[in-house]
Amino acid sequence: MTPPSPTADQSHRHPQRTPSVQQRFTVRNLGTLGGTFSGANAINEHGEVVGFAELPSGEVRAILWREGEGMRSLGTLGWSDQQGPRHQRPE
Repeated sequence: MTPPSPTADQSHRHPQRTPSVQQRFTVRNLGTLGGTFSGANAINEHGEVVGFAELPSGEVRAILWREGEGMRSLGTLGWSDQQGPRHQRPE
């Protein structure tokens, strides 16, 4: 018996799947802490966003963003600017 050619209809092998929950999201600008950039790392089921933002001084801080409250600094979370994670400035 010869195997089917690569162009043969194989739709029965990969049935179309539909998601059980429709994904809904909105892209929005979270702002900054006065610096030139910020970024999001994660979002939870309550819509709270954690990430990082630059201060006017150039230092980078951890942030928490909440709907209706906006962005707030979480400080260095125990890291000095020299020890903390590095984030590249967008070009």
